[in-house]
Amino acid sequence: MRSILIFTCGLSLAACSDVEDGHDHHHHHEHEMITTVRLDFASESGESIVAEFVDLQDGADPTVDDITLVNGESYTLSVFFVNNLEEPEEDITPEIEDEGTEHQVFLYGEAVENEANPSNADALLTTSYGDMDDNGMDLGLEHNVSTVMGGTSTLNVLLRHMPLENGETVKTATLADDFSDGGVSALPGDTDVDVSFTLHVQ
Repeated sequence: MRSILIFTCGLSLAACSDVEDGHDHHHHHEHEMITTVRLDFASESGESIVAEFVDLQDGADPTVDDITLVNGESYTLSVFFVNNLEEPEEDITPEIEDEGTEHQVFLYGEAVENEANPSNADALLTTSYGDMDDNGMDLGLEHNVSTVMGGTSTLNVLLRHMPLENGETVKTATLADDFSDGGVSALPGDTDVDVSFTLHVQ
């Protein structure tokens, strides 16, 4: 299994540490780069709303789509991580899914109420995890989303990488609660991606 090594390119990306496999010999991992975070909201009526955060110039001039959702609607949100510097573009998401026991996606921000951001009276939407890793823990490449109030606010997407330590997993089932209590610094590992979208619910 390849390790996803993500380098700084403006999406608040940080370098992932090499995955420790418990052996004492050195492994060379292929480097992967993320330039784009793509959010695809599929409504119960079949409509798809897609928004992207794209940074091709190492933070110099990122482009960010606003997200516009319908109040009182339910959506399935799929989160994709893409390298647009490849031709054709390279979807990194399947590799994150393959290494799901070392990754988790968190939705947070003023617009959101969920386990990572509870008791938010100003939330425009509520979310819950829609997928799990191979150990049965939340992954976050899919979320269940329901809009609950009209307005404009901020939705953040965080991808956290938690490589093995001494051959043992450091990802736990309580990471969303840990994030709620102590923020990103309460999580093990390092941040790969942390981006912000403007969300409109109308």
